[in-house]
Amino acid sequence: AVHIRGLFEDRLITIPKDDKIRDDLHSVKKVVTSGGNVRYVAPETDDGHADRFWALALAAHAGRTKWQSGKVTPFKIKY
Repeated sequence: AVHIRGLFEDRLITIPKDDKIRDDLHSVKKVVTSGGNVRYVAPETDDGHADRFWALALAAHAGRTKWQSGKVTPFKIKY
């Protein structure tokens, strides 16, 4: 989820003109637990649980990794 913010700030991805996608992207909030851990949460609605946001986050993560022998290995790419 952290990587998505950087992509938006660097204008490498833009928010499409689709209300459902925009609502999902804006619904995710950063929460710091009492133990100091960071979590990203979104309210569950009839339309899902920020599913479009998480799909984007997974796609961005997949674009930053390569697969080798069943292991995910991060690598640096230039956008």
